[in-house]
Amino acid sequence: MTKPAVVLLGPDDETKLFNGTSKFNEKSIKAFYDEYARFIAENFSDLMIVPADGPLLEIAKLYERYKHKKAIGFYPDKDVKYGYSWLEKNFDYVQPKPIGGNWRDLNAELTMQADVVICLGYSGGVMIELGFTKYNQRFHNKPKLIIIDLRTAESKLMPGFASDLKNLHYVNSFEEIKGLIQKLSEQVK
Repeated sequence: MTKPAVVLLGPDDETKLFNGTSKFNEKSIKAFYDEYARFIAENFSDLMIVPADGPLLEIAKLYERYKHKKAIGFYPDKDVKYGYSWLEKNFDYVQPKPIGGNWRDLNAELTMQADVVICLGYSGGVMIELGFTKYNQRFHNKPKLIIIDLRTAESKLMPGFASDLKNLHYVNSFEEIKGLIQKLSEQVK
């Protein structure tokens, strides 16, 4: 079975990721990141993120230890309105990859880069990326699988929003993600 690549979406603010829940403390958050990095390294060919400070970058750093290669860090190389200078300091932790456009292009194209998208929590940016996924699936048939990890998201997506996304699943464990990946690989054969 060929392992799929994964795009990881999530807020850059850790407090949004765990939404102030009491189930995570500083020690358990770090352990969760480590578990996620190991799981991704073992079950996916590549990890792709936007290399902003925060939880996804922390997972990407740990991923390198387990996979022995860096995550791919997409950035908006042609953006003149907002720029991306705050991302550059993190390029040492990823394989920087220009998207060939601005932030709108990055938001629109990020979820097309892999067959699987895993969402760890919500933010304005995450909602934009998920919103564009509707069109990526319709016109480019990617991603084939969208996973919202409810251990980090405070709720499911609004029904009207969720109905626009094909093959959307909510999970509470790595075993559930593994099962979805297995089903995807069987469909691809």
